[in-house]
Amino acid sequence: LAPALETSVRGGPFGSSMREVLSYYISLEEVFVEESVAKAISIDQTIPGSLTSSMVDDAFYVLLSAGKRALSTGRAPSAVAVLNQINTVLATLYKSNLVRKLQGCPSRLAACIDGVKGVKGVEGVDRDQDWEADANAYAVVLNDVDLSSSYVEKLRQQLEQVAHQVFSNDVHDDDRIQMVLADLKKTSSDIKRLADQATEQLTTSLMLRMRHTLDSFVAASYEISDAGFEISDEWSTSMLQSFGRTFTWLQNLLVPDMYSKVLMSAVDKIVSRMEAAIAQKSFTQLGGLQLDKDVRALVVGLSELCETSLREKFGRLGQLATVMGVESVEEAADLIRDELLSLSALDVRSALMQRADVSQASVSALGRNQLSQ
Repeated sequence: LAPALETSVRGGPFGSSMREVLSYYISLEEVFVEESVAKAISIDQTIPGSLTSSMVDDAFYVLLSAGKRALSTGRAPSAVAVLNQINTVLATLYKSNLVRKLQGCPSRLAACIDGVKGVKGVEGVDRDQDWEADANAYAVVLNDVDLSSSYVEKLRQQLEQVAHQVFSNDVHDDDRIQMVLADLKKTSSDIKRLADQATEQLTTSLMLRMRHTLDSFVAASYEISDAGFEISDEWSTSMLQSFGRTFTWLQNLLVPDMYSKVLMSAVDKIVSRMEAAIAQKSFTQLGGLQLDKDVRALVVGLSELCETSLREKFGRLGQLATVMGVESVEEAADLIRDELLSLSALDVRSALMQRADVSQASVSALGRNQLSQ
C-alpha cells in the first residue's frame, strides 16, 4: 500500500477493528496457553515402557503451536504478548510442578537398588517386590525434568526461526521478538539446574553403596617392598564390579542424557576421592607402579561401562601415578623437559616428596627452573 493509504487504513475504522480483534485474540491465547498446560499437568500419565510422561510432549506441543500462531499474525505486539505468556507459564506453573514432583525423588530412586537382583540390600530392609514399578515412576520424573530443559531451548530455537521468516523485512520488530525469546534461555537454565541438582542427589545417594570399596583404597598402603612383590588388580576389579552393580541398573530407566550425567558425576566423585587419598599417602617406586596399574584398569573398565573415553577425567591421576613410579628424580625432570607431563613443576615436586624411597634432599635441591627447562 502507498504510505498515505496505509496510514488511512491503520488509522480508520478497519485498523481500529483489527486492533480490537487482536486484543481479543491475545486474551484468548493467553488463557488457552495457561489452561492447556494446566490440563497437560492434571492428566499427566506414563505409558508402560515409556521413559517420560505425557505432560512433557503435550505441554510443549501446545506452547509451540501457540507461539507459531502469535507470530503468524505478523504483529509484533501480539507476538510479544503471547511469547511472554509462554515463558511465564513455563517459569511458574510448569516449573513449580516439576519442583513438586522432584521432592525426595532422587533418594527414593536410589533406594530402589535394594530390589535389584544381585545387589545386596540394606540389612533389616525388605526387598520391595514392586521395586521396578517404583523405580520407573521415580525415574520418569527425573527424565521429565532433564527433557524439559532441552525442550525449552528447542522451543526457543524453533520460534526464533519462525520469527526471522515472518519479520524478515522489519529488523526492529524482529529484534523485539528476539529479546522476548531470550527470556526462554533463562527458563531453560533454571530447569537444567533442577536436573543437575537431581543428578547430584541421585549420584551422592548411590555413591554411599561404594563407600567400602573407596575406603579400602584410602586404607591401602603403597609403600611396597621388593619382597614377594606382584602387581595386583584386586582393588581395581573390585571397584569396577562395585561401580557396575551400583549404576548400570539405571540404564534402562533413565534417558541417555540423564544416565550419562549420573555416570560422569559418579566418575568425578571417584577421581576426587582418589586424588585426596593419594595426597595423604607415601609411595615407593613399586607402589607407584601399582597405582599406575590401578588407574589404567579403571580408565579402561569405566570407559567401557560408561561407553565413552574417560582418559581426560583420569588425566591428572594417571600423571601422578607416572611420577610416583619413576626410578629417580632425574627421570621425573626428563619427563617435564620432554613435555610428557602436563603437571606443574610444583605438582611434580610435591609428588616426589611423597616417595619414601627417594631422598628428600635431592627433591628439594631440584630447582623449579631445572624442572621447567
